[in-house]
Amino acid sequence: MLNNSKLDIEIKQEFSHALGYGNSKTEESFLDASERREFISLYIYDLIDQSIVWTNCPIASLLGYEPQEIKKMGPTGLANLIHNDDLPAVAAHYRRYSTLRPDEIISIKYRMLNFQGRWVQIRSRETVLVQAADGFPLRVLGVIRVLPQDYLTKEPNCF
Repeated sequence: MLNNSKLDIEIKQEFSHALGYGNSKTEESFLDASERREFISLYIYDLIDQSIVWTNCPIASLLGYEPQEIKKMGPTGLANLIHNDDLPAVAAHYRRYSTLRPDEIISIKYRMLNFQGRWVQIRSRETVLVQAADGFPLRVLGVIRVLPQDYLTKEPNCF
């Protein structure tokens, strides 16, 4: 997790800027107004550690899975929930993390299997949150949401 207080402050400032809060000049904020009112998964992905260092709600919870169900799936559990036809595009999307520019937002829609065994549409958007002095992205801010037509019949267990 985030331990360095100076880094925490910088991340919070970048997080707020990326979300479009307090910046009326932003043409496209990272979250549109409707997403600020929905059940979404916000996360910070560390490119060096290749791991999620913070999330408000794991994607598995948005899909209706309990934490113990995901643990049983093993380290590639979530990847197994992505529709086979969408895997190449999703893999290509996540490879773009290392070349993201600070002002760039990337987006992808794909299908994942929810806890009821139904394919649901997911939208994922990412932008640079922290970068090295040479411009290499170190941390990426992401938002994942289940599209409205595929909302769960139960509230995710992280809200």
